Amino acid sequence: MKVKDAMSKRIMFVGKDATAAQAMRIMAENNMRRLMVEVDKAGEIYGAVTVRDMIAKVIAPGLDPTAVRVADIMNVKLVAASPEDSLQDAAKVMEEKNVAGMPVFEGTKLVGVIAMWDILIALGVHGKAS
Repeated sequence: MKVKDAMSKRIMFVGKDATAAQAMRIMAENNMRRLMVEVDKAGEIYGAVTVRDMIAKVIAPGLDPTAVRVADIMNVKLVAASPEDSLQDAAKVMEEKNVAGMPVFEGTKLVGVIAMWDILIALGVHGKAS
């Protein structure tokens, strides 16, 4: 099975100048764990911000989410997948890079997001008793 078979095509964006509080609100209202960050008017993807970033970089250190900008906490060195990658290869990369999800690019075009959860569901692992 390939990444394109399991990835989510539902992608949410936030601006780099938004506050962490605004990004958290978008995530909460849309049941998302990661947002892609646009850097310019051309819509170029610059990075991503995740729930894990919010917890580790804002909440745990006791910072004010209304004062912290997305640009200060986002990930700019994105680990990405291709729609044609196998789910096993994507899972291996996620494990090696210690990430729970990756944007999926077809060339330079963002076409989706794949998360560990998506892989587990696609492989029929989710919900099975051990």
